[in-house]
Amino acid sequence: MNLKVKHKGTYQLVAIYNGKEVGRLKYVYPGDPSGKRNIGIDWIEVNEEYRRKGVGTMLLKAFIEEMQKKGVLWISFWTGKDLEEVGGYSFYEKMGFKKVYIQEDYFNKDVPTRLFVMRLR
Repeated sequence: MNLKVKHKGTYQLVAIYNGKEVGRLKYVYPGDPSGKRNIGIDWIEVNEEYRRKGVGTMLLKAFIEEMQKKGVLWISFWTGKDLEEVGGYSFYEKMGFKKVYIQEDYFNKDVPTRLFVMRLR
């Protein structure tokens, strides 16, 4: 699969296949005093017909490489109900993220939420 990854807007990467957006990764710099050395992933989504074909992996790898070049030290994200229900967090573990915390979700009391982090340097 010949995918291209490019920026769309300020804080979003998109995967493009044959001129069509097939995946997206949205990120945000937290409002902390780190001087943009920490960054959070809001979400990654891949169009259903392109799942399990490497699109998410390519998006995340491109994102990690870009953040390394920018001098980011930590990447983090919290899981939500959707990711917890399908066990999708194993994808992030395979990519090198470490689970550092589990807590009750504020909105879904029967579903935990997990904090994952990756140190880039």
